[in-house]
Amino acid sequence: MSIIDWLADKVQTSTGEKERRELVQTVKELAEEFRQRVSDAIARLNERLDGFNKILVKLNEYRSKYIKTNIEQLYIFLSKYGQCKPYNEYTPEEEKLPAEFPMREMVRIEEYVSEIDWSKDDVFLNTFLLSPLGMKFKTRNQNVSMHERINALKLQIEQTVQEIDMNTFTAGLEIEICNLYLRNVRTISEVITTKIVPEIELVDAFFQAEAIKDAIIVEAQPRELKFHYNVCTLIGTPYERHYQFIKNTFMFYVISCKIYDTPVLTHLLGHTTSIEDKKQIEGEHQLLLQQAQAVSESMTVARGGKIE
Repeated sequence: MSIIDWLADKVQTSTGEKERRELVQTVKELAEEFRQRVSDAIARLNERLDGFNKILVKLNEYRSKYIKTNIEQLYIFLSKYGQCKPYNEYTPEEEKLPAEFPMREMVRIEEYVSEIDWSKDDVFLNTFLLSPLGMKFKTRNQNVSMHERINALKLQIEQTVQEIDMNTFTAGLEIEICNLYLRNVRTISEVITTKIVPEIELVDAFFQAEAIKDAIIVEAQPRELKFHYNVCTLIGTPYERHYQFIKNTFMFYVISCKIYDTPVLTHLLGHTTSIEDKKQIEGEHQLLLQQAQAVSESMTVARGGKIE
């Protein structure tokens, strides 16, 4: 080390400048660590969000193209047998959901990390404008501030990464809930199309045949027939199974309507899902299976496979 370097080092040490520069370097290293860790955390989050969007495409399609149509079809069938509310009347107006759930946007690192121009350093200008004593006074205060900033930066790194990781966890939970909901609506659609609709057509045919038989007995013209679907008249008769089927189907319809617009989806839309939502939607699936079993047991002809 030359005498000039030695003197410079002594001057910087006495003024606090050397410590300040060391602290600046520490800040630079922490900033780079911050960017890297945030970048890695965002990559994990975006991977989850991409998976969420893919399952959301399937959910939107199934809600709009299949389940809504199936439930509306079931409503038309059941309306012949008694008072039946449309599916959208089972959900309060303030809880009604959009026809399609929006995709989630990918997260950008710029939302968390700003670019820093390390070339903007006014300490050199201050060196010439202030006396050595004044410089020492200024840098000592700067160093105290920088120590505080370093500690704050370390804390910010951990808090930011934890925040992103929590969002990643939530996105993973949302994927699980989407899959569970998709399983529920597929179950509804399968039960309606493979079990209920064919059996209702059979029950319809039964009432129509009964009306035609009665018309023949009283010699009425077929074109004058009016079909009445009063299933309560079947209670206590050999055809009471038809009554039980319509009763169980109506309960399945009510459950399906409530599941179609389950409050869990409101939380999903607002990104406020929780473990409790997962438990609820799993409980709704069990309720569906129980009612689907009741429907199957009251059918005249066994149809469709086992519902799981």
